[in-house]
Amino acid sequence: AGLDLDTVLATVTSIAVPALGQAALVRTADRHGAVTARAASIHHEDPAWEARLREHATEAVQALDATLGDGQVLRTGRSRRVVVDPVAPGARSGGRAAELGLTGALCVPLRAHGRVFGELQVLSQSPEPYTDEDLALAEELADRAALALDNAVLYTEQREAAVALQQVLLTPAPQPDDLGIAVRYLPATAHADVGGDWYDAFVRTDGTTLVVIGDVVGHDLHAAAGMGQVRSMLRVLGYQSDGTPADVLSAVDRAVSGLGVATMATAVLARVEQTPAQAAAGERTVRWSNAGHPPPLLLHADGEVEVLSRPSDPLIGLGPDFRRADHEHPLPTGSTLVLYTDGLVERRGQHLGVAITALARTLRGLAGLPLEELCDALLERTLPGAHEDDVALLALRARPAGERD
Repeated sequence: AGLDLDTVLATVTSIAVPALGQAALVRTADRHGAVTARAASIHHEDPAWEARLREHATEAVQALDATLGDGQVLRTGRSRRVVVDPVAPGARSGGRAAELGLTGALCVPLRAHGRVFGELQVLSQSPEPYTDEDLALAEELADRAALALDNAVLYTEQREAAVALQQVLLTPAPQPDDLGIAVRYLPATAHADVGGDWYDAFVRTDGTTLVVIGDVVGHDLHAAAGMGQVRSMLRVLGYQSDGTPADVLSAVDRAVSGLGVATMATAVLARVEQTPAQAAAGERTVRWSNAGHPPPLLLHADGEVEVLSRPSDPLIGLGPDFRRADHEHPLPTGSTLVLYTDGLVERRGQHLGVAITALARTLRGLAGLPLEELCDALLERTLPGAHEDDVALLALRARPAGERD
């Protein structure tokens, strides 16, 4: 929680309000100088005034900026006491602040690592003007809070960058004539960590379809970058290789080792196969290899769910010489193969096997839904409101050629 920006902001502003005023706002500037109003803490004994302040707090700060000179505290690093004078020459927005009942403000810089990165602003409706002691108290609060705020802002920016990187790498799934594929990715919501979960699906030149689900070890920007490397290796090698899924994962092992990629990951690589005889009979086979990942689930058209539990092999990245195994299972027309990452099932204090059984039970109740609706319903029914890990999900449905959901 120490790096959760919302928590740190709420703590800082709740100390300032109501001790120093009726509203407090933290603003931060990034390395390029762009200013963001991060959060406001509002308190007033009159609920109507509180609601009005809450609605217009940022607007009031913009009003005060016009009085101070926009961004002056951020630029100079010097604290200011402001008296709102609605009739002062040029104080057009001071009048707006006065309309909200504001009489003054304390504006103090936030410093960390030798630079001013933000500003704490406390707004008052008191008829008594702010004193030097009030300003000193606000400066002390800002000094004590600055390092925690800077770390939280930096961590949030890194998380946003990692999520953006993942979203760029996670491309839309292809839609072969005889298969439906739906994919989902949800970043963690319970804290600022970002994992390296990914999905992938592609069609080789020979017409075979490969699908992947994976999870890089770690929860930061490095994990997201590592995910991009492993995903790209697996995609290229899987597209070019005529080998089995186990052969492809073994080739990825060798590439990770030979190129010095310091990343470990779990993954399932599956290939949908259909011989001419199977095509004539409307049958298919799914062949897969598992590198330390939760097992696939197979939802049949009648609602039966199979957990495709087979012995899994070591994680990708542990070495170049592991022997990997292939597994195969019929993929009947109308059935749905579900691949997922552990964020969908892992819960503190719950055995993974129990969680996978519960997931299968939930999936059983979704038989018959169109593929996109099935993915949405599975996530909605399985995930808590705030989930601690990111989640990737891929669902593949075998259907008659030319049929669409």
